[in-house]
Amino acid sequence: MDASQAGEIIKPAVPESPPVAIAPDGDVIFVVGDEQRRLKVHSVFLRTVSPVFKAMLGPHFREGANLSSDRPTVIPLPDDDPEAMEVLFNVVHYRLDAVKKRYDVEEMLYMAIALDKYDLTRALRLSIPGSIPGWLQCDGIQDPDQLWKLTKASYILHKAQTFWTATLWLIVYQAGSFYRLNDDAEIIFDHEERLAAMLEERRSRLRLELVCPFARSNQPHKGIVNKLDAAQISTESLDSTINALFGDNRASFSPANAAKYAKDVVESKIEEFVARGLGGLCLTCVRTGEDHQNHDKDKNKRF
Repeated sequence: MDASQAGEIIKPAVPESPPVAIAPDGDVIFVVGDEQRRLKVHSVFLRTVSPVFKAMLGPHFREGANLSSDRPTVIPLPDDDPEAMEVLFNVVHYRLDAVKKRYDVEEMLYMAIALDKYDLTRALRLSIPGSIPGWLQCDGIQDPDQLWKLTKASYILHKAQTFWTATLWLIVYQAGSFYRLNDDAEIIFDHEERLAAMLEERRSRLRLELVCPFARSNQPHKGIVNKLDAAQISTESLDSTINALFGDNRASFSPANAAKYAKDVVESKIEEFVARGLGGLCLTCVRTGEDHQNHDKDKNKRF
């Protein structure tokens, strides 16, 4: 034995885990993400719906040469999210029974990134309508970090109505700077700074709209001053400000009903703003930097 090998522990090779058989007779196995999840798919399906996969798995690239179900070609995708790719591959292969009806915001964002990266969005919407049910829903979401991710996902997928709704509630529930929301996340699209600036501008406008009726009062009194002090206009979230200024009857409710009353007060005031055109942000405005009056609203409706 060579001296350099003395005492060396030779570890047995770790057997590869069997792939998730999205296509049992598939000719490609993608090894996805840090966990190296193995997904067996059929190149014909992917080439049909994605220009990116059409090029990757075509005859002009090494990956596309000699594809065979007997010896599937193994292709690493280390930068992609395994869960997102498995969902999308299931949809592409019409395995809709393996697709959940709802996904959380984090999952939706990763799927939006993958849809955009592999240019799958239009093909899936045209060929398999309704195949990704429950996507991009804002219902009941109040956490600013979750709303920010939903805003990103709807931006990437050109979902103008969801983008409008997500930015509206982000304006309502975010207390601090909108720039802070991107501190710990990679920049996913080109106009995040413009988006943050537009969110700040819209929130400032709504705060001013809330304060002006009190400031214009012909008979300023201590109660109004106390309300403005309690609202902490510049530091609190918009929903907290609205309740501080307009939630006079909260004390008359039981604790069980106080939260519902506070929510109703906020929604009523937001409805007033929306009716005056002070709702969420226009997706085209954010993408182009144009004034809203300079483009047709229908340009938002890409899909």
